[in-house]
Amino acid sequence: MLGEALGGKGRIRKYLEQANDDLREQLQQGQPGESNLSEKLDRQSKILNEIHRYLIPVTKSPETPTS
Repeated sequence: MLGEALGGKGRIRKYLEQANDDLREQLQQGQPGESNLSEKLDRQSKILNEIHRYLIPVTKSPETPTS
């Protein structure tokens, strides 16, 4: 019973190590459209920052309390 539990954990560990190795290889190879993706993310970030800049003054409540 104890051997079965330890054997199962060993198989899971080997599987996870192999999966990690595969992911590392994919990361090192990179993707052909990686720079394109980076440009898109930069553009989206700039757009969101601009929207945020215009949205904050509109959504702030006045400092004077209403009676």
